Amino acid sequence: MKKQLILGGALGNCVHVGGLHHFLKLAEPEGYETVSLGPAVNVELFIREIIKHKPDIAAVSFRLTPEVGEELFRKLKDAVKKNNLSGVRFIFGGTPPVAEKARASGLFEKVFNGTETTKEIVEFLRGYGQKE
Repeated sequence: MKKQLILGGALGNCVHVGGLHHFLKLAEPEGYETVSLGPAVNVELFIREIIKHKPDIAAVSFRLTPEVGEELFRKLKDAVKKNNLSGVRFIFGGTPPVAEKARASGLFEKVFNGTETTKEIVEFLRGYGQKE
């Protein structure tokens, strides 16, 4: 059976990748392959890498201002639609104010706001409660 792939990156000019890397490290023992694009990934590169790697899950991180995040989510959602990437599951991780904008965008299957326990994250990775 093919391992599921999670592709992740910090969107826009965000350089905060600690939470993303923690998430990817939790995913590996659960049987996932992971690819990190690292910090400050623009939407166009993120989309190109999704097309290239064909991940099961695209993990977006953003910890800066909610207003900038909201615009990035809009751009990402438009690019997903334009490139017919509806088969990819999108998840988000960031600060509570940005997580609210992510949730409101309608793009993300799951939104993490940094208050989750490791157990809750692992349960998500194992398939429990995946829909918001």
